[in-house]
Amino acid sequence: MKDVNLLSFVAPVNNKGELTAGLLDASGPSPDGTPYASALKFSGQLQNFKAAAKVVHGGHDACVDVNNRASGLEISADMFWSHGEFVATIKGGASYVVLTGTIFHGGTVTDVMLDDWSDQSHEPTHDIVLCLKRQDGAAVRVIALKNLPVFGEHSGPYSLPWWTVLNFKIGPYWLIGSSFEVLRRWGFFRSAANS
Repeated sequence: MKDVNLLSFVAPVNNKGELTAGLLDASGPSPDGTPYASALKFSGQLQNFKAAAKVVHGGHDACVDVNNRASGLEISADMFWSHGEFVATIKGGASYVVLTGTIFHGGTVTDVMLDDWSDQSHEPTHDIVLCLKRQDGAAVRVIALKNLPVFGEHSGPYSLPWWTVLNFKIGPYWLIGSSFEVLRRWGFFRSAANS
């Protein structure tokens, strides 16, 4: 499936940029009829970008997709409303990303997916800070396939899968994360944006 996003920000064009928006809605089809994957996509080694919105309605994949070594991002929304698998997916060696806001409708797979399969970079994410809460008071669901995020003060609660405690590093590989990555490369458990 073609990866079409409502707004995409890439380096070097958008480095040190800023976005302030009211409503970002990727829940419907794009002008050419292709379904949007995400409302906001940050990739291509983008650096030092700030994005703030009142309401973000995601596409069939996510509200926010951070990929391909993007670094130094601050992303926030008063309301995240997922219409797909995730509220946010952060992968591909992304680092120093702060995600802040309230989730009004979570993803069908999980709310935040870290280190999902990426065809641009298989590097782990690091220094990811989540400052999220759910409007209904439920736990924000997080899957971390490699490094765990930092959970911001006065946010959460958060829940992680039971197997997270088994996901330790053996040499350059993560027990769970690397196995999952291999299965994703073979076509198992593909997310909508990667199918």
